[in-house]
Amino acid sequence: MTGKEYLAFMQEGNYKRTQIVRLMEQCVALFEKNDMREKAEITKWEILEIAEIEKEKGELM
Repeated sequence: MTGKEYLAFMQEGNYKRTQIVRLMEQCVALFEKNDMREKAEITKWEILEIAEIEKEKGELM
């Protein structure tokens, strides 16, 4: 998923960029910088799952 697609998912879901989401986004950036694209992709989907949970239950961190 591209950065634009990721942002579109975040906006469509009306998800907030909470502390844990921002931390995981930093991990994505590090994975991409170190050519670990598969890890980056998996982490983006995990971020979306966490954002959905936080939307329903409140911030986790």
